[in-house]
Amino acid sequence: TAVAAALTARGDVSWWERPALLLAGAGGAESGVRTTTDLALAADIRLDEPEALARSLSLPLDADDATLLLHAYQRWGPECVARLDGDFAFALWDAREQRIVAARDRFGVRPLYYHVGPERFVAGTTPASVLAHPAVRRDRDEVRIALHLEGIVEERERTFWRAIRRLPPAHLLIADRDGVRLVRYWELAPANAPPCRSDAEYAEAFRERFVAAVRRRLRGERPVGSLLSGGLDSAGITCVARAILGDEPLHTLSLVFPAIPACDESGYIATVHRRGGFRPHFVDGAALSPLAALGEIVAAQGEPPFSINHYFHWRLYAVAAEAGVRLLLEGTDGDTTLSHGTEFLPYLVREGRWQDALDEVRSLARRFGVPATRLVRTLLLKPLLPPAMQRAWSWLRTRNRGGQRIDTLLRPDFARRIGLEECVAALDGGNGYRSPWHEHCQALQSGWFPAVLELHDRATAAFGIESRYPFLDRELIEFCVALPREQRLQWGWSRFVMRRGLDGFLPPEIQWRPDKTHLGGALMHSLSHHDGERLRALTQGDLDPVAPYVDLALLRA
Repeated sequence: TAVAAALTARGDVSWWERPALLLAGAGGAESGVRTTTDLALAADIRLDEPEALARSLSLPLDADDATLLLHAYQRWGPECVARLDGDFAFALWDAREQRIVAARDRFGVRPLYYHVGPERFVAGTTPASVLAHPAVRRDRDEVRIALHLEGIVEERERTFWRAIRRLPPAHLLIADRDGVRLVRYWELAPANAPPCRSDAEYAEAFRERFVAAVRRRLRGERPVGSLLSGGLDSAGITCVARAILGDEPLHTLSLVFPAIPACDESGYIATVHRRGGFRPHFVDGAALSPLAALGEIVAAQGEPPFSINHYFHWRLYAVAAEAGVRLLLEGTDGDTTLSHGTEFLPYLVREGRWQDALDEVRSLARRFGVPATRLVRTLLLKPLLPPAMQRAWSWLRTRNRGGQRIDTLLRPDFARRIGLEECVAALDGGNGYRSPWHEHCQALQSGWFPAVLELHDRATAAFGIESRYPFLDRELIEFCVALPREQRLQWGWSRFVMRRGLDGFLPPEIQWRPDKTHLGGALMHSLSHHDGERLRALTQGDLDPVAPYVDLALLRA
């Protein structure tokens, strides 16, 4: 499903004068190459509401998305990108203006990597497609290696190769005789709350936007599948998609853990399936080895995956492909789009509304069956401390439990040589107080989103599947970040507006479920049951490849 565009020089001319457009692996009617006399476009694109864009361009309503993009550029130039809603990455050569234009969608659903040399520009949707060009060097970027080993994903441009960069989400790249420049064309910012007068009106407004977000992502490929757990996000998407599809079957892909009851959501999944119209597929997560498929995953990614539990998704994608699924709906990341609302509790304290904050803490304590004093410490007091004191708090709690704290496995000399401390400090967004609305916007534009989406994009491409994400819908997100506190957290119910808004879609057992399952226990279970010998062999074997970066004695310990 990846489209790679390589715009390169021919002969002894500069790269902007006479480029050639090369295509590798175009998949689907909504991706591909389009050319005119003056323009050459390679795009991986899925637009929201393409009919509206077609009308504004006086084009047939069934014009494909790449053609719409080409005509939008002809009409509005590089500024056309701000008029596009959906998932896209593209590279375009404009012979008349002698420039290359490339862009990536607002949330980074579609990746774009590029290389700029003295005589060429190369872009593609995977690092491998850029590395395929013989002029692109493979020297490692040691800062990126260190960030990877530290689990830091906020660096949005570096890759594991010094010659390759990632285009950040919501950015436009323009390359011409004046050089290469990046322009941010959109930024999420808090707005006024929707003009709703009651909980019921907010619920209806959410419902309308959520159903539209799912509907937009059902256009195109068939058959359709949906990842289904027992949580609000995946169940909400699955149930709404089921209603929209009518008589068309919907495949569901679910992880179950019969051997690990604490992680098993089979009962919740069954409440969805009882409504009918599904073709269920199950994967026993406890039977999977976290490391068995690592070689395949690395081969597909072309680089080390940052997520240790990606093996769950890898197996689900394989089962979906075996079932013939071509379009897969995923619930990434409903938690962040809606927010749980607990970030508003310190805000209430700052505003002098102690009683409101304490009432919500007591309600949360009843919902989760935990002491209210614990929640007061973690949700009210700790967030009010300066960041340095918060870190000290966490350190002391670890020490008090008698745990050994390992802050890093990096060699100190390596970290000093590459200036890692300064690099990490530059990525810090600042320690000043920000309102919960600003915190929400920052979370939705964090480096975590493109890191996850790039990981999933390459994995699904390996199985001939396209994943789509209803929670990463611009209209839905702009609605959610403007919501007042009461629509996020009310009477101890987090994500209150979604619970009310999907009434009738969701089974009540899921709609009013207070908790969610975490898979950390399943990961540790599988590592110990399936990969103990492999881990011992790895740590006692040849570690020379990582010796320049990692303290081997500490790693083995």
